[in-house]
Amino acid sequence: MKVAVFGCSWTCGVPVEWSKKTTNSKYKKNIPQEDFVNWTRELGKLDTNLEIYNYALPGTSIEFSLCMLERYLKNPDCDLAIFQATRP
Repeated sequence: MKVAVFGCSWTCGVPVEWSKKTTNSKYKKNIPQEDFVNWTRELGKLDTNLEIYNYALPGTSIEFSLCMLERYLKNPDCDLAIFQATRP
């Protein structure tokens, strides 16, 4: 199954150091050791049959993410699109 994802830096990926600073100590043991952490990578680990296409960019606004989603939806090529919305 092909999955397109859209969102901010948390979708694109953030450095492990940032994750350790912003994560509750109870959950820090769950942070992977890769250079970048994102939920899309972890989703791919849950099901290796997924083909994940990540259209997210760090440092962008929700308006940018919506624009990317709108452009994609004009000619979609994946089975599922996921939009991750964050607050400012």
